Amino acid sequence: MIATGGVHSGLRIAHLIETDGPGGAERVLAQLATALQAAGAWNVAFLPANREGWLTRQLEGSGVAIE
Repeated sequence: MIATGGVHSGLRIAHLIETDGPGGAERVLAQLATALQAAGAWNVAFLPANREGWLTRQLEGSGVAIE
């Protein structure tokens, strides 16, 4: 469990993945990035272009930047 309340304020994290379908690694990235974002860290996810789009849909509205 990640602590909330800005404990991670100032922390900047980049997530890189080469697939974006609904697999295990993609689910972990979505959960981790969303939780860290909610805890006050700034997150950016670098996702494959022109792919399935599942991971993009999972991250939309979470505050995680998508590239």
